[in-house]
Amino acid sequence: MYSTTNDLCAWYRALQGGRFFELGKLPHPYGWEVRETEAKKKYLEKDGRIPGFVSNFSMFLDEDLVVILLGNLEDAAVNSMAMDLAAIALGASVPPPPPRSAAPAPVPQVHEYSDVYEVNPSFLLRCARAHPISISGVLAAITSRWNTLARTRSSTASCM
Repeated sequence: MYSTTNDLCAWYRALQGGRFFELGKLPHPYGWEVRETEAKKKYLEKDGRIPGFVSNFSMFLDEDLVVILLGNLEDAAVNSMAMDLAAIALGASVPPPPPRSAAPAPVPQVHEYSDVYEVNPSFLLRCARAHPISISGVLAAITSRWNTLARTRSSTASCM
């Protein structure tokens, strides 16, 4: 499904107004989880994730509050962020999250990425080191000939 927070807010308003059904009165409301905060506020939650996308949609029907988070990182922090935002909106004091620590990682060498990558079955991308390049420089420059390359399965493009 393609959506925006504005679309989902309009959907919330339609649900809140009972245009389709009374979601809050169903024992198992169409896959929504019936939950309760630490402050005993009841809410309905639907969250989900697929590679590259994550979402949380929480409706506090008695409070006329909705929290919608959409992200492009598959990170468990989205659910806790949603609960923290709801708590703030409901007047609670929420401590800031602890800082994230970064683990040092070795700087990869460009040649480690030399290979042929399949973008789709009819578009192969060949990455090879053509000349010395610094890691702080441009790591990849793709020569775009998409129309030509997409015509045959064995087409390749060069990068680096």
